[in-house]
Amino acid sequence: TTTTKAYAFLCVGGEGPGLTKRVLVDSVHCTGDMIELARQLSSSSSSETSVYLFALEHRYYGHSYPSQNSLELSNLLFLSSKQAVEDIASFVRHIQQQEEESIPANVKWVTFGGSYPGFLSAMARQLHPELITAAVSSSAPVRFVINFQRYKEHQGWDLRYPRIGGSDECLRIVREGHDQIAKELLLEDDDVDYNKIGTMFGLCNDTLPQLVTNRYNLGLFLGDGVVDIPAQGNDPSCNNTEVCNLQRVCDFLTTQQPANRSSMERLGALARKQQQGD
Repeated sequence: TTTTKAYAFLCVGGEGPGLTKRVLVDSVHCTGDMIELARQLSSSSSSETSVYLFALEHRYYGHSYPSQNSLELSNLLFLSSKQAVEDIASFVRHIQQQEEESIPANVKWVTFGGSYPGFLSAMARQLHPELITAAVSSSAPVRFVINFQRYKEHQGWDLRYPRIGGSDECLRIVREGHDQIAKELLLEDDDVDYNKIGTMFGLCNDTLPQLVTNRYNLGLFLGDGVVDIPAQGNDPSCNNTEVCNLQRVCDFLTTQQPANRSSMERLGALARKQQQGD
């Protein structure tokens, strides 16, 4: 059969683990719309279509470093979304030159990505339309806001939404617990009980003082580091841990803890449970 159409689907890496050999078979990066669409196009008996699959690891992820000394502070300026977009363009040009005998000249490149890689996917199409025919950009951040609070507001809404297992009590515990942790960590340095916080939340002893001396670290811990709230990947059928979706998180906080435990202690128990993965 003569192929009349040819597509090259490029899975854009980033915001996730480094790529492995299974990236185009089963991975958080590419499994889903890209691979499924490729299957449908290539297996249709009425379609004379070839689909070529590629995946590009984001620089500084996995083993993809521009130089041997890339992690030195002076070289981190090369870790940027601008550089990542140009990596996509360079990769496409490289494949077109190196594989010109096996890939048709009329191949149309389509980039795929979700969240940050979705942003890169869209920007590659925007900045290099001569190379990229189309882009699939899922849940991509396209409007950048400093101190973006609406994401946490949505998490709060999820924690209290009863149809997915949330409740007002669940949200109250999470809010109150974070307030109690902040008060503990914002005491005068001599009064902060590092061992108490470290033991409660499974933190390394040598990192504890940095939570207080470095406000950026403190913000990261209080913003995302206390417990995992799986608002985005809320899988009702998950079974890898007892607390792997919102209903199980809220049940753990509201019904599976001794009544005399404070909200901070309940969050600590949840954090340790999530870290153990059982």
